[in-house]
Amino acid sequence: MDEKQIENLIKLAAQKLNMNPEELKSTAMSGDVDSLLSKMDKKSADKVRTAMKDKNLTDSLTEKFKK
Repeated sequence: MDEKQIENLIKLAAQKLNMNPEELKSTAMSGDVDSLLSKMDKKSADKVRTAMKDKNLTDSLTEKFKK
């Protein structure tokens, strides 16, 4: 996934969570995952929890958020 795709993903996720992209990045970087998950429906939150168990994916996304 390239940087533009990551940015588009962040924008889409922020829109679905009724947040602005910078707020989403800040919340994610602070590690306040529960705050993000509480804004989602249960099915979506469960998908995120499953994805978070994939260390390679989470490491990759964390690096992209730091930019």
